[in-house]
Amino acid sequence: MKHQRSQNRSAAPKSQVPESPGDAAVRVQSAHAAALELVDRHRPALLRQARTLCHRGGLDAEDLVDEMIERLLRSPEPLAALKREGDAFVEQVLTGALTDYLLVRGGRFDDDATLH
Repeated sequence: MKHQRSQNRSAAPKSQVPESPGDAAVRVQSAHAAALELVDRHRPALLRQARTLCHRGGLDAEDLVDEMIERLLRSPEPLAALKREGDAFVEQVLTGALTDYLLVRGGRFDDDATLH
């Protein structure tokens, strides 16, 4: 009995066709819409977090949230990809991003997690 060798006949990777400018615009527009929907849905939680962080710091919570959202929407694809995740995870990511954004702006926290 002959032992027959199995041949791996996996297809060679197809060369990707470059994305047309129109396709790229549609992809970015779709990602932007999905990202905007996510931040709109989680805006109340973001505002609660911002109010907690800003209540003694002289920063406006709504401005902080708006600035962070504006920055996130500059590159909407990663945010839009979160749409596949559960709401609790998305909220955790967004509130974490808000806290990080506040720290980048130069905010400091004392022991009870309030901005001063």
